[in-house]
Amino acid sequence: MRRLNIHWFRNDLRLHDNPVDLSRHDLSDGEESTLLPIYIFDTSRIYGSEIKSAVSGAIKCGASRAKFTIEAVEDLRLSLEKRLGVCLLVATGRPEDVLLELVKQNVQPRGEQAEQDTSVNLVCQREICHEELEVDKAVEASLEGFISDGSRFNFEKIWGSLLYEPCDLPFEGGINGIPTTFNKFRREVEAKCEVPMPLEAPSQTELQTASVTRGRSYSATSMPTLSGLGYTDQQVESTRTVHPNSSLPKGYRGGETFALHRARQWIWDRDMLRTYFDTRNGLIGEDYSTKFSPWLACGSLSPRYVALECRRYEEARVANKSTYWCVFELLVRDYFRYFAARHGRRIFYLHGTAGRLEGGAERKWNRNPELIAAWREGRTGHPLIDASMRELGNTGYLSNRGRQNVCSYLSIDMSVDWRVGAEFFESRLLDFDVCSNYVNWINGAGLTGGRLNRFNITKQSRDWDEKGEYLRLWVPEIRNIPNEFIHSPWEMSETAMEECGVIIGSDYPFPIITPTADCEFKRTSRKQRDTSKQDNHAIEGPKGLQAIRDAVCKDVPITDGQVSLFTLHYFYMRLMAILSQQVRQTRFGSTSMLFPGNRFQALSSSCLRMPRSRETLSATSLRTLDDANPNLEGCEAAVKSSSNAKGLVFGSAMAAIATMFQISFVL
Repeated sequence: MRRLNIHWFRNDLRLHDNPVDLSRHDLSDGEESTLLPIYIFDTSRIYGSEIKSAVSGAIKCGASRAKFTIEAVEDLRLSLEKRLGVCLLVATGRPEDVLLELVKQNVQPRGEQAEQDTSVNLVCQREICHEELEVDKAVEASLEGFISDGSRFNFEKIWGSLLYEPCDLPFEGGINGIPTTFNKFRREVEAKCEVPMPLEAPSQTELQTASVTRGRSYSATSMPTLSGLGYTDQQVESTRTVHPNSSLPKGYRGGETFALHRARQWIWDRDMLRTYFDTRNGLIGEDYSTKFSPWLACGSLSPRYVALECRRYEEARVANKSTYWCVFELLVRDYFRYFAARHGRRIFYLHGTAGRLEGGAERKWNRNPELIAAWREGRTGHPLIDASMRELGNTGYLSNRGRQNVCSYLSIDMSVDWRVGAEFFESRLLDFDVCSNYVNWINGAGLTGGRLNRFNITKQSRDWDEKGEYLRLWVPEIRNIPNEFIHSPWEMSETAMEECGVIIGSDYPFPIITPTADCEFKRTSRKQRDTSKQDNHAIEGPKGLQAIRDAVCKDVPITDGQVSLFTLHYFYMRLMAILSQQVRQTRFGSTSMLFPGNRFQALSSSCLRMPRSRETLSATSLRTLDDANPNLEGCEAAVKSSSNAKGLVFGSAMAAIATMFQISFVL
């Protein structure tokens, strides 16, 4: 019986430590045996500008990641030719069609008498998530329906690109028995499992390679271009240069060759592993973290190889928390894969694998296009979020710290459907990995059953970018803001704005939503309203409304201890922005969303646009406001009690807050 052995490369684009590599195995059994390695660019599900994600419509795979993958495949082809004398076929199209075409050239179809029966062995790295598993089913159905009765078809999927084998996991039920939290998983695995030694890269093969050089959808000599994969001229052009602020290694490209070079350079030549634990939360530069993730994601670098290098480093130089932490993060990566395998399609559901907040409350989501656009484009008015999103959009990379912050901001603070963020990451990240990406997002959104971790964005900014160097690098419009206000520029007085030449609301936007730090105030104010016996409840600040008005209108800094004032200050800015921009257009934004009963979330969702310039309200504008939104009870009285344009705006803001929260302010 003749044997046709097809190695379908997927996310395992390497020769070192590749358990799928058929050149390692004697599959001939004394019979004629042929090896056909192939990689397929799936232009029906992944690549091209027309392939969009289901929820947000984002491009499934951006042009930069497609280019990186082309480079990785090209590098693999060169390595196969040099080491094994084997030609890698590269194809475009649907895998089920491409593999069927390949088999047709070598196997007699069903119903016809074959001169010699053939055993077709298709082997690939096992994939985990739903879309990839659907591709497997389509391939299997396509080939089984063609191969002749006298021939055999075997489709083997092998676990790879992991630290630990599934069969070695110390949990009853294997993958289905893994704990729901990482710490429990880590403790058991570290205590009871050993990381296997990586396999050596093959140097030769006994298998005969097929003489196939070209088919309708594949070739042994040419490589697809980005245009050929379906990207537009503009998308192709965007990949030609690397942004000067990129934190990825200089001269980086896809492929096993550069991956191994980077590992040696970072661990040994630059000795960065020694201090990794201290530098890993950095934001600027190529060496604060390993930057291995793009090559790990496409399989050009094996995690076991990295773990072995860390072990060798500990023996040769030093063993410390940094050497442990590098392997620890690879274990996190393993956990994400096993978590995805256990929970299946639920990691893509709106409500995740748990679906509820702590305490059982239902989550309410939105897909507000203006909120989403501001987040994607880095113009939210929160410098750390804007810097992070601009780095991601321009370079295809973002630090782990940055990813956690922008995830928390979108899914918790904005209450935007978390899948919008996950799909945007899928589109832009060079190191996109379906398991790591989606499990990270549902975890960050608080949808795995654990505690909801709400990031205080301003505090994160101060903690990890104390001098604002990262903010100034990616948000140049705030470069001249002094360190005192760089993390929260909306706190500047008018005088401070004029001195630094940055006008908030014109040169840089006001915050598009209330900052995370105000969430505690919302909970406190709700408790006060619930426990009061009055129909119209009162919240009394340390000095009352007059002091609040004076503090805001006179630009007096508000201290952290005055939580209610701090919160009202943000309401004031948001409503002032809406009033000064929208009133002259005879409308008050989405007025229906500001009626009593919708309260804070409605305010956050509707108050989106920032004024292009600082304006003064006229009496006519205020009358227009009163006509456009007569349901803002007390607005007229509040306006009349004010003595100037700025005071008029503030009075209107206070009246709106009183209406929405059904409270009164005690002087």
